[in-house]
Amino acid sequence: MRKAYLTILVSVASVSLSLAAPKDWDAVYNHISKEYTLSSDGSQSCRTVEEMTYYSYHAIHDLYGETFIDYNPQWQDLVINSSYTKKADGTIVMTPENAFVGTLPKYAENAPAHNSLTRLVVVHTGLEPGCTTYLDYTIISKPGYLPELDIITPVEYGSPVTELTVSITVPQEKRLRYSFSKTVPEPAVRTSTGKTTYLWTLKNLEAESSDPGDYKKSLFTASTFESEESAFAFLSSQFTKTEEIDSTTMASIETKGSENNKMMSVSRFLRERFSIVPIPLKAAGYRLRSIVEILRSAYVTADEREMVRCALLNAAGVKAEVVPVYSCEPVGLGSIARLRTDAVSEKGISSFEKKFSTKLKYGEGDLEKGYLVIDLPFENMAFSGKPYTTYPSTRSNDLNLHRSFNEVHEYEIILEDGLIPSGLENLKTSISNDAGYCNVTASITGNIITVTRTIEIYKATIHPAEYAAFRELIAAWTTAKRFIVRKP
Repeated sequence: MRKAYLTILVSVASVSLSLAAPKDWDAVYNHISKEYTLSSDGSQSCRTVEEMTYYSYHAIHDLYGETFIDYNPQWQDLVINSSYTKKADGTIVMTPENAFVGTLPKYAENAPAHNSLTRLVVVHTGLEPGCTTYLDYTIISKPGYLPELDIITPVEYGSPVTELTVSITVPQEKRLRYSFSKTVPEPAVRTSTGKTTYLWTLKNLEAESSDPGDYKKSLFTASTFESEESAFAFLSSQFTKTEEIDSTTMASIETKGSENNKMMSVSRFLRERFSIVPIPLKAAGYRLRSIVEILRSAYVTADEREMVRCALLNAAGVKAEVVPVYSCEPVGLGSIARLRTDAVSEKGISSFEKKFSTKLKYGEGDLEKGYLVIDLPFENMAFSGKPYTTYPSTRSNDLNLHRSFNEVHEYEIILEDGLIPSGLENLKTSISNDAGYCNVTASITGNIITVTRTIEIYKATIHPAEYAAFRELIAAWTTAKRFIVRKP
């Protein structure tokens, strides 16, 4: 492996080691450092140093016996600067060459266009309780990989971190925008020889939350893009244009009838035409294939699918746009968790409202022992809310839903053969609180029952103070909505 030349303007003091560890932890990171550099020619580098002490066989065999490093050889070079294990008695065991194993990341297995992606597996050797592993590596990105420096990295890990340092060096004329998802001190800033270095030092970090649904992990994002809009423009410049879609593809799409029929036709085409490969935006280098490349293959990434969905909808006469879904405060490309297609209102504003209409018909032949219990169904792609019923009753951190919700479900139920309903009054619900609104109405005219269920959750991020109100809405929305029909 060739050597990498990396200029570091700020040195980080070493941390004294201690073999004493909390009894509740299998391993502790003594030190983690991330050193990012943006050069004037557009090349970038990230040097990572990790030092971990193991305290149990569980950590050795199940948690941390290996380190996985993902990179793209088309644009990036990986250099291992140092890798070894210091055993409990002080003996040094260098990592042998055959312990560096290059593999294809599992998420790229069924995506030939991404088969150049590489995961280097570093197998740590000489492990025993009380040992400490040291790994120092640099990923160098060539000019043109990204137009600006763009970073997203964890602030908390699976085990406690005694000290975490993040250093970013950029040309002096570049403005660095950054955000931590938790309160941290301002960085130490130093300017020298036309470069500016920002340095954060964080100590005694707790392990990351294991709270289910806590998608909003503690993250650090930074970028030299002028704004999140300019970062998204790098992605949107790759989006498929309506005129790029060929006539053969359009022949498979419903272009007449209601907007709902057109949307269903597009979804059916995507579902039947492509399989989904779970390649994250970051792993793909924030690049999307052209529509020609996509149609020649049998797969799409989830983000490419949304790009194609939007183009097909617009070609079919449904106004739509692709919008970013952020995993944290918007800063740059790293803040984008995924892409989503939204319909657009007459005013050009993204509309999150979805309307579902269901028609049901029941006659005497549907009865069992003289009656039938009817549970109102949820359509596919509708917000059921059921996963949130398993979450804890209280939270100390934000719950990220990824988007707000505004759904209307209309049911028309026709009763034949003189059947009559019982228990319609139990369907009715109306709740309005700080998190949103939930309303259910039910009425009968002749032999037709009409039920309307509405839920609106105002925000994509639920703060701890709003969580109880959110749970109240979810309880009302997910409670089985049922009634009985029978013969008089």
